[in-house]
Amino acid sequence: MLKTKEAEALIAPADIADGLLEEWWHWSRAYRPNLGAPRIAPYCQGSAGSRQWDDSGEITDEYVRRETMDAVQFCVDSLPSYRYEQAIGIEMRNRQANAKVWRPMDQTGCNVTYQQALNAVIPKMRQKCLI
Repeated sequence: MLKTKEAEALIAPADIADGLLEEWWHWSRAYRPNLGAPRIAPYCQGSAGSRQWDDSGEITDEYVRRETMDAVQFCVDSLPSYRYEQAIGIEMRNRQANAKVWRPMDQTGCNVTYQQALNAVIPKMRQKCLI
């Protein structure tokens, strides 16, 4: 989701950060750690798909998206507590379900709201020039 600087100037930073967090959440859910057994036969481990037919624009877009999502991951990881990332995850799961079915397990009152997490991540995104 690349936009021009003029279009981004008309959009509030909170809306841009919200969109980046939503895209990051979907991107990060695709990660699957290697849990031992290889998914590829030993004789195929060194092979890779050919990108000769890919358009250079597609390759560039993929690279930019990966770098952007890595930067968002850095911003989320640098939040002061895991509760901020938890608040982001709960909000995104609720959006996916179109209902408020997910909530924090900790009932001690130390929970962080999505708005607090969004306000905390915006300055970090500004430092990384994402906003």
